[in-house]
Amino acid sequence: MTLYQEVYDEGRYGLVHQAGRKTDYRYRLDAPERGARAGLRMVNVGPLLGLGEVRSEVFFCGLHARYLDDTFLQTEIGLSLPRMNPAEGNYQPEFSADDRTFVQFMTALRCFLPRAGITVSTRESAAFRDNLIPLGATRFSAGSCTGVGGYGQRQETGTPQFEITDERSVEEVVMAIRDAGYQPVFKDWDMI
Repeated sequence: MTLYQEVYDEGRYGLVHQAGRKTDYRYRLDAPERGARAGLRMVNVGPLLGLGEVRSEVFFCGLHARYLDDTFLQTEIGLSLPRMNPAEGNYQPEFSADDRTFVQFMTALRCFLPRAGITVSTRESAAFRDNLIPLGATRFSAGSCTGVGGYGQRQETGTPQFEITDERSVEEVVMAIRDAGYQPVFKDWDMI
């Protein structure tokens, strides 16, 4: 299960979620724990970098992941640090994290949570993602579809939730991982 808190600062959360089911901050924050309690094999958390002050957001994401990792030993805990890209309505984030800062965050989280999976999304450029392979990133999305219901329709027809920067296919990302000297793994679990 991947469920981003989006923003850990409760005040800012209320500003960006004023209507709908996402308005309950605590319910959203506790959702990964409910998933782990239900026996999910993997739970992935993260802030949407740009909605809140980035250093505190990464700090609280690390604490959240550490709590889950310490509490649910049977569940693999993962982190993602997606950065805001332009979205519908030309929304411009108030906060930003440049590439250097992103790498500092990722490596700090790798040191703080050595067993955690770290996902790097297609929001990042292909060249940037390729340079993160040896720095501790463990998951790379590829062939992403960001339109609501896009995978079910087998093509992207709706308004995208965010812009994809790395548009490479799964096969191209696999080749980048191999070219960096690593082995791509598509399945890392077995049913018992």
